[in-house]
Amino acid sequence: MRLGTFWAPTQRYSVPSVLFPDGGSFVEGVGRTTVLDFGVTGSITPWPGGRVSPYVVAGLAALQTWTHASAYYRSADGTAAWFLPPGSGGHNIRAIVGAGLRVWVSGRLLQLEARELRGSLSAVTLGTAVHF
Repeated sequence: MRLGTFWAPTQRYSVPSVLFPDGGSFVEGVGRTTVLDFGVTGSITPWPGGRVSPYVVAGLAALQTWTHASAYYRSADGTAAWFLPPGSGGHNIRAIVGAGLRVWVSGRLLQLEARELRGSLSAVTLGTAVHF
């Protein structure tokens, strides 16, 4: 089982290269994203009981995404002429693929893993296993 989350702080951006015939431009905006995923993964390793063991991981995850982004058009005189509405959210199913290395250190299992939710997020993590 897998439960994960991703949060990006508010970011401001500027796009001064988009100019309109009246001299105005689409120049500024803000955005932030939050993702919650829940899925199932499995891993295969050539040495399951070894002190050091590489592995590959694959599975599926259901993602729920909340995005808030907005931007505005600036008139030639510098005033904000209109605003684009904020973003929304969505959900979908993504494949999970990755590879990692398990190492036993002082009786504790540590894992270094690179994982990608296809078409969405990539992560490199360092952690330990939680047994149920």
